Amino acid sequence: NFLLADVRGALGPYLNVFLITQQHWSQTEVGWVTAISGLLGLAAQTPAGAAIDATQHKRAAVVFALVVLAIGALVIYMLPTFWPVLVANTVIAIVGDVFGPAVSAITLGLYARRHLANRMGRNAAFDHAGNVMIAVVAGGVGYLLSQRAVFLLVPLFALVTIAAMLSIPHAAIDQA
Repeated sequence: NFLLADVRGALGPYLNVFLITQQHWSQTEVGWVTAISGLLGLAAQTPAGAAIDATQHKRAAVVFALVVLAIGALVIYMLPTFWPVLVANTVIAIVGDVFGPAVSAITLGLYARRHLANRMGRNAAFDHAGNVMIAVVAGGVGYLLSQRAVFLLVPLFALVTIAAMLSIPHAAIDQA
């Protein structure tokens, strides 16, 4: 959860600020990208949750979503123009719907129901700590290197998160 927050948190509202201040987009263009990607991401939540419930490969779903997220961030880094950013941000919003249900399902598969509330609370604490850490790291990278370089943090943290996810043995997760 700590690392996953780092992957997701490196984009978020930072993208909007970057596009306006560094790429000189209009607020209308940023609004279109935000609205379209947000609405499509919202529409994908239920199907994503259903897919996570149905699959026996929850770790693989998280890994796949992390790879797509990393590619999306690289597209934004390399091609910060309207159509590539719109497509990348929309795909990022859609695959972002995988993480919540997948982490919850994996947690439920690792811990008995009676321990689930405590574990979910711990997950949330690590998620928030990860958000704070990535905000500090992104601020430092943006200040020391460039605001654009912040998007390179996503693939970096995605790789570390993939390693952490794959360190959980598939057999340790009770799929039922």
